[in-house]
Amino acid sequence: MFENLEKYFCGFTLFTVLSFSIYINFMPYEDFNYKNIDIIRIQSFPLFLVASILYLPVIFIVKKYYIPKGDKELLKECNIYWNLFLSILSGNGFLQLFYHFLYNNYDCSIINGSTGKWITIFCLSKIPELLDTFFIIMRGKPLIILQWFHHFATLLLCWLGLYCYGLQIFDAALINYGIHFIMYMYFLLYDLGFKNLKKYNKVITVLQLTQMIYMTIRILTKYDGLACHFYNNDINYIAGVVASLLYGIYIILFGMLLVH
Repeated sequence: MFENLEKYFCGFTLFTVLSFSIYINFMPYEDFNYKNIDIIRIQSFPLFLVASILYLPVIFIVKKYYIPKGDKELLKECNIYWNLFLSILSGNGFLQLFYHFLYNNYDCSIINGSTGKWITIFCLSKIPELLDTFFIIMRGKPLIILQWFHHFATLLLCWLGLYCYGLQIFDAALINYGIHFIMYMYFLLYDLGFKNLKKYNKVITVLQLTQMIYMTIRILTKYDGLACHFYNNDINYIAGVVASLLYGIYIILFGMLLVH
């Protein structure tokens, strides 16, 4: 069972990188607006639905039956290119949103132009980022609850984010892009042989925990005033409740990881 899975998985990873890169390249740039968000919301619905249904069953099936004895060097090389892709994507997204934060109004103008595009890319990127979990399993690394729960919950949050587009998504995208650039660059350099970086892994955990605390406070204190373009008021309210609950769980899990 799972014979030659490493080769198929790396091929699928390459396909994911190419297809996602092509898709976001053809998204509107300067003329991006709420109409584009509505179209992307419809286009991405089946992908979010399938990913949210299959992710947990598939990772636990692979974890149970896959024995990491295949081509480890192939997986490592594939993981290096994967982390390089995600670090470039995250770094670019952070620069785009940070520029808006510095030189533009902090209001619903975020929906328009390159800022709106890169917030939308942030939401969509949570689908391909699910592959992180499979790299962990297939490379024989321990899979902790935080890892798979964080990916699954963030997928749901960003799916909801497309239905209640606003300043809370801008905040989450800006901070997450920045932390993910650091995190994926750390993974990349570690696999390239910079093993002494391991002593700094707690710094990434602290940054992630800080993000969760900030976003929880942000949502609890001013959620109703953060929406710019949303599907309806019920969805906006549900998203606020779900986000508050999940961020609270994030704080507990990241806090436990930091302590232990």
